[in-house]
Amino acid sequence: NRIHIRLSKTEDMRAVEERYGTVFPTENADPRNFGIVVSNQSTTLTVRGSYLTFRDITFHQALRTIKLDPGAHDILFDGITAWMGDSVISAAASSIHHVSILHSRLYGDWPQWIFWSDMKNPPAPADYMRGTSVSLSGGTTDWTIAYSHLRGSGQDLIGVNTDENNIVVHHNRLENCGD
Repeated sequence: NRIHIRLSKTEDMRAVEERYGTVFPTENADPRNFGIVVSNQSTTLTVRGSYLTFRDITFHQALRTIKLDPGAHDILFDGITAWMGDSVISAAASSIHHVSILHSRLYGDWPQWIFWSDMKNPPAPADYMRGTSVSLSGGTTDWTIAYSHLRGSGQDLIGVNTDENNIVVHHNRLENCGD
């Protein structure tokens, strides 16, 4: 009923700290001084309903942190903070529509020094870092993403496939992604 964690600096971490700044303040940081989230769940939140508002909630990462199931519509995420596993918010059905993400923070924790070629080209040592903050496919429509901060997704901050319509993105801060 316990997880043992040791936060010792590796040679790779020391090299990163030389380039980008301190990650842990001491050589063997005390894990009790850090927030550590461990999860093996596929989703943190699955939305199956309609006419719902999620306001001022923090969602910690899972494979798909927030997943909208077919039929979910008229959903508002306002002031949320959500951390990415493979995606922060995902929707993959034409019956998912009228979704707004406002005043929110969607964060990945992929390091900015991972190269695009390491994610895409064989042998692709960083293939698992190809996540997408907001992953839209399957014909989902009528999305608004505004006044939000999307950061550090790895590959894409906002991804659409071919059949998505009326996706409006404005007044956001978008940073640190592969594409």
